[in-house]
Amino acid sequence: MTTIHTSDLTAADTDMLLAQGLRRELQRITADQMTAASRTDAEIDARIETLEGEITRLKRAARRNDFAPVDAWSRDAARSVDLELEGEMDITLGRRALQMKREIAEIERQTEDGEDVKRLAGPLVAQVSGAPVDAFVDEPVTVSRAAKRAKQLYPNPSMQVLLDTAEKLVLDFLGDVPMDLLTEDRQRELFGLIARLPKNHGKTHGKNRFKKEGTTLPKREEIERADAQDAMVTEEVRGMDDLSIPEKRARLADRLTPRSTLATLKKHRDTFARFVRGARELGAATTLKVIGYKELERVIAREHTDDALYLRVEKPKTRQPWTDERIGQLLTSPIYTGCASRHRRWKPGNVIVRDATYWVPLIVMSIGARLAEILQLKRTNVVRRNGVVCFAIGLDPDFQVKTEDGVRFVPVPQLLLDLGFLDWVRDLPEDHSVFLFPEALERSEIDASTDAFGKHLKNLFSRLDLADYDEDFYALRKTLSTRLAKLKISDSIRQAILGHKSGEIINRHYTAQEAPALKEVLDAVSFEVQIKPSRQQGIPVIDGCALTGNRVFDVDVVLGETGQAEVISVTLKGADLPCFAVQLGGDVIGSSVRGCKAPRMDRRKDSAARHARGAVQG
Repeated sequence: MTTIHTSDLTAADTDMLLAQGLRRELQRITADQMTAASRTDAEIDARIETLEGEITRLKRAARRNDFAPVDAWSRDAARSVDLELEGEMDITLGRRALQMKREIAEIERQTEDGEDVKRLAGPLVAQVSGAPVDAFVDEPVTVSRAAKRAKQLYPNPSMQVLLDTAEKLVLDFLGDVPMDLLTEDRQRELFGLIARLPKNHGKTHGKNRFKKEGTTLPKREEIERADAQDAMVTEEVRGMDDLSIPEKRARLADRLTPRSTLATLKKHRDTFARFVRGARELGAATTLKVIGYKELERVIAREHTDDALYLRVEKPKTRQPWTDERIGQLLTSPIYTGCASRHRRWKPGNVIVRDATYWVPLIVMSIGARLAEILQLKRTNVVRRNGVVCFAIGLDPDFQVKTEDGVRFVPVPQLLLDLGFLDWVRDLPEDHSVFLFPEALERSEIDASTDAFGKHLKNLFSRLDLADYDEDFYALRKTLSTRLAKLKISDSIRQAILGHKSGEIINRHYTAQEAPALKEVLDAVSFEVQIKPSRQQGIPVIDGCALTGNRVFDVDVVLGETGQAEVISVTLKGADLPCFAVQLGGDVIGSSVRGCKAPRMDRRKDSAARHARGAVQG
């Protein structure tokens, strides 16, 4: 339940709670009218006299702005729509409540005298709702009921996530109110609050795989905390008198809390429109209009103030294809060239672990599949179609795909075959699991299979200096699409491979028949990887990538008593052990680490070095 001070009630809030009070009164009066035959004329006359006295008392209270006769009635109506009123009765709400209660009493008086309640209630209902009186008086279609119906109308799993998120936001901000009361003003208020939400809202609960319990803050409180933090930062920067206004704004841009983007608002607006459709399916919200995109822009614009330091910070994600350098950096990272251990994939070493962390990035970048599709692959999903080894995506009854266009056959690219993917699948032990990558699925529930594994990859990429806001892991899928476009591959073929709708082509049939041609297309995308058999590992390994840019090495120089350099060691940045260490005038000491090829060093030029630690590129 949302607590709100009476002075903070908007016109839409007031309409909403008065409408609920009116609905309850009309339901009571209608029920009483149905039992009128069992009452005597004397009882009815007494009731009419009581109502006339109540009307007189309400009129006299209105003369003095005495809201006591409607205080409890208004607060009870507010509670029925998940609003808890605090503070004394606001004059606007109080006067409207007195008028509403007086008109209700007048309707009841005339109803007791034989008039029809629903005919009399029409003008009064029109003040707070666009619904017909019959629909208004019936049990209202609330947000939760409309959302439930919308989920039935849009059963796609990805749509269910959007509907769940939007439902939580509406319930948190407005409560489980009748859909008929979500007028355009009320929607503007709702989306105004969503626009102020911190971008990371809902993610500070403190829960993780070690801690199942956490604290979820109400959305309004998250906004208040972000506003308070931004106000403190703004005043701190404002006090930097030596800086110009543009410099202050530049500093604020880096420190203010990022808020919801316009794209996010549009997404929630579209989802809200599906709630409205659900409500109409249930016979409500027949006249409700959903505000448009232009109005969302105006909602954000209304936040602007005249303060020269006012700045609204958004952090939209515009996924970009990975650059060649970053692809090369990934393919020559310790994940593929050798790491310290299964649990230290970011540290160079002599261990290569072929599991989900190893294979999944390679599969995503080489066939452009969605992460969720790869994690659901089973051993039986590696099949042959027209002589070509393929991944069968989405054909199993339990295989969840985003749309029916995601059901397809995608050839296994030569890169994976050269790295021994088929041998790896063939050699999996019988007790491995029916899934290729069970360790990834075990990190979270099947309905959110990508969440925990995605976070794992995000953390690993951060340690590998591969973290990038726009070029994140999911952008690897876009990378393949971009490379296919550069090769002039037609849109229909690209869409079929990626699992998008491609005109009249049915992806599952087209990809099954054209597997040899599609393999040629995928193999034409070169990542310029050098692969060679490794006697030490017993498997093919990545020995280099022509896409790789320069790598950074740390150089340590140890000085002797005379101040001359005695020992120089070179370590790949982030590694525990040096690639090699050399004692000037002596032999190389230490051992080489796979994947760490240090630049050549000239001992004569280093003989005059003072004690130093630095970095070189090679």
